[in-house]
Amino acid sequence: MCYFNGKRLLRLRKPLKYKSLKLFRIFAKVMVEIWDDLRRRARTLENHIDAKLVVLNKLASGRCEALLSDKTTVSGKQEIFDSLSAEIESMIAKLTQVDDQMTEYIAKCQENSRTGTWASGPALQHTLKRHREILRDYCTEYNRSHDNIRNQLQRESLLSGSSNDNPYLNNRSKASDMYLKENEHISSCDRLLDEQISIAISAKEHVHNQRVSLRDISKKMNALTKKYPLLNSLMQKMQARKRRDSIIMATMISTCLILMYIYIVRM
Repeated sequence: MCYFNGKRLLRLRKPLKYKSLKLFRIFAKVMVEIWDDLRRRARTLENHIDAKLVVLNKLASGRCEALLSDKTTVSGKQEIFDSLSAEIESMIAKLTQVDDQMTEYIAKCQENSRTGTWASGPALQHTLKRHREILRDYCTEYNRSHDNIRNQLQRESLLSGSSNDNPYLNNRSKASDMYLKENEHISSCDRLLDEQISIAISAKEHVHNQRVSLRDISKKMNALTKKYPLLNSLMQKMQARKRRDSIIMATMISTCLILMYIYIVRM
C-alpha cells in the first residue's frame, strides 16, 4: 500500500525528526561531559597547587617538619626548595594549558548555532573567569613565595656559620616567621574577599538582565496597546473591574468586622 501525501508519508517523517532530536541530545551530553572533564582537571590541579604552596610557605617559615630534620643544612633546604619549585611550576603550566583549552572550547561552542546559547550563559562565563582569577592568584603567590625563600636561603648560606651563636639573628628569624604567618592569613582573606566580590558581581549582572527583560516586556505591551486600541480598552476594563472587586471585598470585610465588634460589645 502506498499513499501520496497521506498518512504513510507522515509516518515516515516522524522517525527522521526523532532521530535528529536524539542525535542532538547525544551531542549535548557529550559537550557537557567534555566541559565537566575540563573543569574536573582544573579543580584537581588547583587543589594540588594549593597544597604545594602551603608546603612552600611552611618551608619559608621553617615549620615543615615532614620534610626537614633537626640537622638540616642550607644545601638540604635548597634541594627541597628546588624540587617544590619545579613541581609547582609544572602544575601551573598544566593548569594554564587546561584553562586555555576551556577558553577555546567555549569559543568553539559559541560559534555553533546549537550550542551558542549554552556557551554564552552568565554562569558558564563566570566559572571560566573564576578559574582564570585562581590561576592568576596562584602565580602571584608562587612568585612572591619563591622570591622570599630564595632571598632567605641566600642569607642563610651567608650567615650559616654565625647564626647559631648570634641571638640577634635568631630573633630576626622568629620575627620573619611571624610576618610570614600574618602574610598567609592576609592572602587567604584576600582570596575569600575576591570570591565574595565575584559572587556579588554575578548577582548584580543577573538582576540587571532581569530588569532589562522586564523593561522589554513592558515596551512590547505598550506597543501592543497602541497598535490595537481595542486591546487597550479591554485591559483598562479589566483593571477597573479588579479595582471594583477590591473595593467591594474591602467593604464587605469592614462591614463584617464592625458587626462582629458590635456583637462582642453587646455580649
